[in-house]
Amino acid sequence: MLIHWPFKQTVRNLTITIQFVRFPVAAIAAVCILLAAAAPSGANSNADLSDRLRQRLEARHAGVPLTVDGDELRAVSALQDFYADRVYKPVWFGDDRLLSSARGVPELLASVVSDGLRPEDYGYSELSRAVDAYRASRRPLTPAELELKLTDSVLAYASDMLRGRVRPENVHSGWESAPRDMDLARYLQDALEDGRLLAALKRLAPQHVHYDRLRALLARYRQVERAGGLAAVPAGETLKPGMRAERVAALRRRLIQTGDLSEPAHGAGPDLFDAPLESAVKRYQARHGLDPDGVVGPVTLASLNVPLARRIRTIELNMERWRWLPQDLGERFIAVNIAGFQLGVIEHGEVTMLMPVVVGKRYHATPVFSGTMTYLVFSPYWNVPQSIAVNEILPKLREDPSYLERESMQVFRGWEQPITPLNPAAIDWDRVSARNFPYRFRQLPGPDNALGRVKFMFPNKYSVYLHDTPAQALFSRASRDFSHGCIRVSEPMKLAEHLLRDKPGWDADRIAAAANRGVEQSVPLATPWPVHVLYWTAWVGSEGEVNFRDDVYGRDDQLAEALYN
Repeated sequence: MLIHWPFKQTVRNLTITIQFVRFPVAAIAAVCILLAAAAPSGANSNADLSDRLRQRLEARHAGVPLTVDGDELRAVSALQDFYADRVYKPVWFGDDRLLSSARGVPELLASVVSDGLRPEDYGYSELSRAVDAYRASRRPLTPAELELKLTDSVLAYASDMLRGRVRPENVHSGWESAPRDMDLARYLQDALEDGRLLAALKRLAPQHVHYDRLRALLARYRQVERAGGLAAVPAGETLKPGMRAERVAALRRRLIQTGDLSEPAHGAGPDLFDAPLESAVKRYQARHGLDPDGVVGPVTLASLNVPLARRIRTIELNMERWRWLPQDLGERFIAVNIAGFQLGVIEHGEVTMLMPVVVGKRYHATPVFSGTMTYLVFSPYWNVPQSIAVNEILPKLREDPSYLERESMQVFRGWEQPITPLNPAAIDWDRVSARNFPYRFRQLPGPDNALGRVKFMFPNKYSVYLHDTPAQALFSRASRDFSHGCIRVSEPMKLAEHLLRDKPGWDADRIAAAANRGVEQSVPLATPWPVHVLYWTAWVGSEGEVNFRDDVYGRDDQLAEALYN
């Protein structure tokens, strides 16, 4: 398991005063009696437990592992800073007893299943037994051990809910996170002082309606699983409208379970593939990113029979991805879902525009990151990336020296200024190789330009942006991973008009003129727009429609390996 512990700077200055009393052992009983007259009741016990906490935590600085009952604690650095700033005063004990707040910790850990996490990753069973034993006057752990275990579990839970259990940068290449940040120490201190620690910890989950919808969906699917799961549709020939077969009845049961079909079968019987069932199949296909043709062929059948446990896992993985995001995505922003091949414009919580997009191929994967769109470029040049020039264009030039001219491309030697186009016919392309490639290519603005008529710029280290494309036929495909990493939008003029609506003088006619002029022109936005390039394989729409998508880049399996193992 890959864990991130960013507590070192945030757990400073945390001071919570909780009195603790522990009955002294026989070896120091006499000393305690002598001090009893001079010290408040329990003072020696408090000092004794504080000393033990100090010894355990400071011993690690000398290379001694910090373990309890043979298990190494997770939040070691955080624990050291936490208790050092508290002068090693205990949190969970007082007057030789376990405080009521400690009794709620196992309950809190049991509830992590609702957030797609596993209680045992936080030591639930052991803590539950230890707390129950203390309540029954048995002590399987010393007070210092139980104190450390409880705090370690709470700190682990708080960090995982606030920032995610794993760091995406350690699991996926080309994935940047921007997790929520807060003064966690102050937050926990205030919660303790107000007596609402456990409730405050639960509120560390992402406060997004989409996260709440996934949590509700997770609970619903688990209930279906307990009730026996989803009905399977047996294998067989393609099911089409008008057919009558026993498998149609199974298909009907399956779609009723998922809410795609609400109407009962008519008098003709449940084994008839009638018009309402066809509509239900189309609804199912649309929710799963399939071609909505109303026919149950091999692809749709395979989707229908995905095990419910796998769907549950997908929900849990996408909940973890929400924990990697900042709380504030912006009052208005652009969101691209790579796995969903979709772009949405969100303003004040409402989706005001939605359109298909084309994203990178698996071996040219579009990265996951956030940026800020600041300007548009109409009639853009396309500066061909070196990898495409060497691996794709150079072989074509060797076969057809007129390729550049036909594609309205120019060739230059390097990036020196002034840039003067070379004559491609004067270059012996057979003598040029990937190791000896001093050239660069640029495609002129025009109808055949790979970037189309406009590109939308949000500067980033990946050189990824949104742009138009002449290859409009690709948007009719169900799966749309065809690019080299940039994001092609299906309605670029509509998006440009929307983004420039606050820009005086930039109406639809002027935008169309600039897009078709053939002269590159940059236009800054009146207000920058946040852009979030994301990867969702499960989400719930505003009308309650459940969406699943294929894991086009195989990232669900990678995350599951890190999250569960």
